[in-house]
Amino acid sequence: MEMKLPVGLNKAKPYLTMTSLQFGFAGMYVITMVSLQHGMNHYVLAVYRHLVATIVIAPFALVLERKIRPKLTVPIFLRILVLGFLEPVIDQNLYYLGMKYTTATLASATVNVIPAITFVLALIFRYYTVTLHIYNKRANVGNTK
Repeated sequence: MEMKLPVGLNKAKPYLTMTSLQFGFAGMYVITMVSLQHGMNHYVLAVYRHLVATIVIAPFALVLERKIRPKLTVPIFLRILVLGFLEPVIDQNLYYLGMKYTTATLASATVNVIPAITFVLALIFRYYTVTLHIYNKRANVGNTK
């Protein structure tokens, strides 16, 4: 028996999701600042954060995506290896180091710059081409998302 949500609640799902996500970010900022102020090493904090994320997300991936995994080829393995090294190691450690020496307000503001930096890097490495005569592409340049 399938349970359906009321229409109003179904339309509000994206807003509720984004609101709860922002509360999650705020909670993470508070936990991070308290941990760093009490002397926790930012390397250890990054490891703990990714360990908790793995424990929470891995069961969903194993159960829900058991039959749709792509074949592990050498190019896919190398991409996973590079992304696995760059994202948690460099990104999180620099982020926590910045939070250690600045405020949570500045750190939360700099997170909003990431889509713009990603867009500029995609332009530099030619993963994205700008065609301003197409409306969607113009909106993409304006929003950098």
